[in-house]
Amino acid sequence: MNRLVINLFRKLLITSYRNQYLRLSPFPVEELFAWQLPLFAARLFEVQSYPKEKAFILKRIDSLLNLDVEKTAQASKGWRFKSWK
Repeated sequence: MNRLVINLFRKLLITSYRNQYLRLSPFPVEELFAWQLPLFAARLFEVQSYPKEKAFILKRIDSLLNLDVEKTAQASKGWRFKSWK
């Protein structure tokens, strides 16, 4: 039960933080979205000794490479990073 409450709180906190960040950010969501792939690629070098983190990052990179980035960015004007877990 405690784990469920912690995970729920974590998800709420992350969502609230990201929504507030996007609201206050001077950059359009499309610009932020465009930086995901390079950031995940750079992060790979930092997590070599953490297999779970590495697997998560590789999965996110794969999903980003399989997206039509321009269409996704256009469709995500009100995007709130809901795909991030």
